[in-house]
Amino acid sequence: MSRARIESAIALASRHLARKGYELHVETRPVVKGVVIDEFERERGFPVPDGLRWFYTRYSDGLNLWFAARGSLDGEGPEFAPFSAIADDDGIRERVETWWTPEMMGESFPGHTEEADALCRRMMHWIPILDEGNGDQLCVDASVPEGPIVSHQHDWTVGRERPDNGFVVAAGILELLEDWSRVCFSNPRSLGWKAFKEAGRLEWTGEYFEDRFVVR
Repeated sequence: MSRARIESAIALASRHLARKGYELHVETRPVVKGVVIDEFERERGFPVPDGLRWFYTRYSDGLNLWFAARGSLDGEGPEFAPFSAIADDDGIRERVETWWTPEMMGESFPGHTEEADALCRRMMHWIPILDEGNGDQLCVDASVPEGPIVSHQHDWTVGRERPDNGFVVAAGILELLEDWSRVCFSNPRSLGWKAFKEAGRLEWTGEYFEDRFVVR
């Protein structure tokens, strides 16, 4: 992991925003002690991927990136949760445990209960790091050692023929910051990451983000 790569990504977005008349504000916090991550692992029963552990114990306890027109406080940008909020957020696990029954799986996905069961097992290892504001979240998938970033849709059991959740947004939290900097950490046009999954690809372009924020 590299602090320099994060700082380079932030600098890239900051320079582009400055040319457009915006200021990028960066808020970090004192890092988390490793024993806090250790306790989380014991409580959850699975290891925290190395990339996520590095971010919280070596870089910052969460990260707030927001930009606004010069002189304005009305801005936008992602806020990666502090680890205390992550440790307290048991929402995904609680919802999965409530829904994860043969009856519910059969009712929602007839003929595809094995897929639903496998997805539920994965979701029990998801660590939410960012709320999208519409009930969806970006999560680290700790069921995979590399810890990719996935998009969790809160309504994933509704209106679908087959279980489908966890579209991969980035290879890890560092890669997410680097990729997102190419659109200045702006929100997708759809105000969510669902549009990428529907398109079958993730592109950091003016097709999905405001063109003025795309770094070329």
